[in-house]
Amino acid sequence: PRAWELDLYDCWNGDCFFKGENIENATLIVRGEWDSAFSFKDAEDLFLQMKNARSKRYYVVDKATHVLHLEENRKALYQMVQFFLKSNRI
Repeated sequence: PRAWELDLYDCWNGDCFFKGENIENATLIVRGEWDSAFSFKDAEDLFLQMKNARSKRYYVVDKATHVLHLEENRKALYQMVQFFLKSNRI
């Protein structure tokens, strides 16, 4: 297996290569409502662990999957990213 496949496997099994509490930068999490690669619980757990992030936002896009950027409602993703970047002056 390739390194990134091992990283994903580890994350899916509770041994992720990074820790949410070590994230200090402004962070945006966006997931599709129908994302089967990472669950609502996965994203929520990460969001809650990011206690040291300068700022953090978590959005769920309705009727979207893990490849939201390729789907019909991708404009919602783009708007969320644009708003996040502007609000954090990144």
